[in-house]
Amino acid sequence: NSTLQFSSTPKKRMIQTDNINQLIQLQAKFQLNCKIIKAKLFEGDFRIVFFESNCAEISEGAFQNAFVKSVHVSQCAKICSQAFMSCSNLKLVNAKNLQHIGLQAFKNCFNLVMVKSFRLKEIDAEGFASCFNLQKIDLSKVETVKEK
Repeated sequence: NSTLQFSSTPKKRMIQTDNINQLIQLQAKFQLNCKIIKAKLFEGDFRIVFFESNCAEISEGAFQNAFVKSVHVSQCAKICSQAFMSCSNLKLVNAKNLQHIGLQAFKNCFNLVMVKSFRLKEIDAEGFASCFNLQKIDLSKVETVKEK
């Protein structure tokens, strides 16, 4: 039996199998238990089909330019600036406790269709810029939409 260990740096993601390192592209369901997803953690060529976390906040640029299709963060209250910017494959965000969307958080998410949130109160400038396919989002509790 081999021991697998996952590690991540800003430039590469590795799985170590015994003494052999191989560059990988994760293309599966990914679950993460944490309070805050750090800035630029999944930026770039990281490939995730389904992402799920109990985090309270997604930091600036955490998923910028990443290949992610579906995000489920039910406890998340804040998505910071450019967190999902240019995630062109992103289709669904399920964040029922989301209250704040940061500057350009979903900018250039061309395939984003639905954002499920029941507590959204504030959207910063260009929060959904160029989200041409966005069809469903509940804005009934939004108090502030900031301009550029």
